[in-house]
Amino acid sequence: MDISNLRSDEAQWFLKFYRSQLSAGSAVPSKEALMPEVLMPVLSTIFIVEAPPQGFFFRLFGTKIADIIGREHSKRFMHEVLEESDFNHVNTMLTRCLAEPIVIATTERVVYSKQEWSQIEVIRCPFADAEGVPRYVAGTLSRVSTEHCTGISATTDRQTTWFERDDAPRVVIPLGAI
Repeated sequence: MDISNLRSDEAQWFLKFYRSQLSAGSAVPSKEALMPEVLMPVLSTIFIVEAPPQGFFFRLFGTKIADIIGREHSKRFMHEVLEESDFNHVNTMLTRCLAEPIVIATTERVVYSKQEWSQIEVIRCPFADAEGVPRYVAGTLSRVSTEHCTGISATTDRQTTWFERDDAPRVVIPLGAI
């Protein structure tokens, strides 16, 4: 995939990082690669989700993501923080990301209660546990358009009311094509 097709600098940076972690010895990079000092250039836009038996769990939810979404999700189960339709959409995508394993990039809208919205770009990449099993999804969520969004931040004056999915065509990337 040509990373120039990604609109946000953060998504481009993360996909370059992900490519650098792919090795001939394993199909999926290790979660151990997700070191804060390495991710520092994009840390505020990073999320890390773990797939334990109880359901997807947000290990990390960057501060800029919380600003865009309007709430913090770190150390919470996905079913606790997402509405049912959003949960089903994200759950399906994360499950597919780990099962196949593939990278999924989307452009979506975050719609706020004032009928304002921001366009976001999300890239989701699978990472393996110590046994080499794909069990984590990490990536970036970045705002790529604010033309229909006024005010200072989501956390101070907005609550997300819903997501409009696939504002642009979804990009699914087999790991061999990265």
